[in-house]
Amino acid sequence: MSVNSESVSASASSPSSTEVGAPLVNRKVLSQDVPESESRPRIMHRWAIRRASQRVLCAAIPKEEWPRVVRCGWSMGALVSLLGQEGRTSWSGIEHCNSLWACPICSARIREGRRNEIQEGFERSKKLGWSAFFVTFTVPHTIDTPLDQSLGAIREAYARMRRYSSLRDFWSAVEGVIKATEIQVGNNGFHPHLHCVYFTRESSIDEAALKRSWARAVVKAGLARPSETVGVVVKEATSSGISNYLTKIQENKISLELTRSDLKRGRVNDESGSSWHCSPFDLLDPDIELPISMAQRQRLWVDYVRATKGVSAIRWSKGLKKKLSIGEVSDDDLGALDPNEVEAQLVFLRKEYQRLFKDSPELLAKAQQLFAAQRYEEVLNLGIGELILDDGSNLPDTDSATYSDPWESVA
Repeated sequence: MSVNSESVSASASSPSSTEVGAPLVNRKVLSQDVPESESRPRIMHRWAIRRASQRVLCAAIPKEEWPRVVRCGWSMGALVSLLGQEGRTSWSGIEHCNSLWACPICSARIREGRRNEIQEGFERSKKLGWSAFFVTFTVPHTIDTPLDQSLGAIREAYARMRRYSSLRDFWSAVEGVIKATEIQVGNNGFHPHLHCVYFTRESSIDEAALKRSWARAVVKAGLARPSETVGVVVKEATSSGISNYLTKIQENKISLELTRSDLKRGRVNDESGSSWHCSPFDLLDPDIELPISMAQRQRLWVDYVRATKGVSAIRWSKGLKKKLSIGEVSDDDLGALDPNEVEAQLVFLRKEYQRLFKDSPELLAKAQQLFAAQRYEEVLNLGIGELILDDGSNLPDTDSATYSDPWESVA
């Protein structure tokens, strides 16, 4: 059975006061007291947003054009297993869409894996004596600018800029670049921009030349000339030089800003509510108050998913990983746990998992949240699946049964 995985950060709620029921197969791994840090644990929140995304997209897009996120989480074989190891979790036997844009669950798993990869590359670049510069490129836009137009203009402008002779010296000193695309949305429409880390042999870069070249390229791509102060922002990527900017997101690490745009939360900037911005995932979150209706938010979400289809979110330049001795890992393998080397498993027959996914996905999300907190005994109180610790006994008998596929009615 192929293993598709989803690694997540441990988050927890206060331990249940309900007495634990039947004894476990192996009591070596016991529940732990983990303080409650948020009203709705992040894992359960992501499950809810994915379900909202699936429903909105199924209603708005013809079935033959449904994006992969619509099938994310569906069972693939006779058994589905939730795996747990030292606060990490993954799923075996389910389908993953691997969308960094449209799926909060796959996005968190893949972005966290890529964040660690980028952080490792950044640290190795320092040992080689390279300098690193964090550069953000933006383009002008209005509420009427379609997202696909802005994204196309950014790609075209960047490609043009690469060919300009005025930057020949800059590019000749660059050992490689990691480029990440981020998209926010607000009262002025969608706001796509590029975050790039340039690894270079030089200790400085010609910021003025970079700004002039970018402005010229953006105009050639069909958009208005970007502002001198906003169009290009350059920061030296050192532990001190970029810390203030990055700690606004979560951690003082350059890799986080490149990859974890899914952690940014929306906000209204003035009392009138006329100025606001948020991440696209916030559009589907009813707990995020925005000065537009939910119907408008859902329409923006559909536009966003359509526009980002096929767009690369994080990309390393050719040969850079080899220079930094960073191995290639597929999106499917990021965060995957070995079923033979885990602390705990929660095993479902396909039919039970399908029923839960359709009717009670919050129970599956809760089980994963408890696994992430290593509070395995409390999973028994959910009354789902079969819990196994360490020795692999008590696996359910799968027979050779086949089941009808009820996924047509999931959306």
